[in-house]
Amino acid sequence: MFAQDVPNELEQWCVVPQLGIDGDYMSTFALLAHMVWRLQPDMQQQEDNYKAMLSLPLIYSGVQIRGGDKKTETQLIDGKNLIQRLNLHDGDSLFILTDDYRHFSQARKDFPRLRLFTLCHEDETGYHHKQFCEGSSRRKKNAISRLVISVDLLLASTSFIGSITTGPSVFILKLRYSNPQVQALDCPKDELPSILRLPLYARAKISIRNLRKLK
Repeated sequence: MFAQDVPNELEQWCVVPQLGIDGDYMSTFALLAHMVWRLQPDMQQQEDNYKAMLSLPLIYSGVQIRGGDKKTETQLIDGKNLIQRLNLHDGDSLFILTDDYRHFSQARKDFPRLRLFTLCHEDETGYHHKQFCEGSSRRKKNAISRLVISVDLLLASTSFIGSITTGPSVFILKLRYSNPQVQALDCPKDELPSILRLPLYARAKISIRNLRKLK
């Protein structure tokens, strides 16, 4: 669902009259994604239940902090650096998509005056694909459901920050590119349309280079 390795030779301008498409890659992606991104009734009920359980407010910001085996592909980004870029104020609410609960715990220590929310379980210490595949069907279904719901919640956030190297972030960055409050820490906003078309290995190199500039 969040696979982002697309061919570099995609057309700069897409025209599909039958679907009402006549635009560049980013606007076309956003239009198609909006057409197909619909939660099934049971999943929507789960999301409503989670929002009630968390007491998630109507207005909140969002961030993805990746851990686990992503470090084999690129440099992981510290959660503190991501959250600081959002320029939040005391009492603001922030939903965190992470695969490692330790990132959530650290964010609580770093930003004690923010209201933080997550669907990550306390026993989760990072997504590792091999371990995930070896898990039970019930456990995998639960993890996928929480991921999909987390992404849906981030699509509704007032602001968002992520990375050009993580699937959910790339999906959100493409879908919400027109929103000035949606950004990637490791890529300037005006470069996203061209960078997000590249395969992961190319985006990883760009991410590392840009992160070095921030130090």
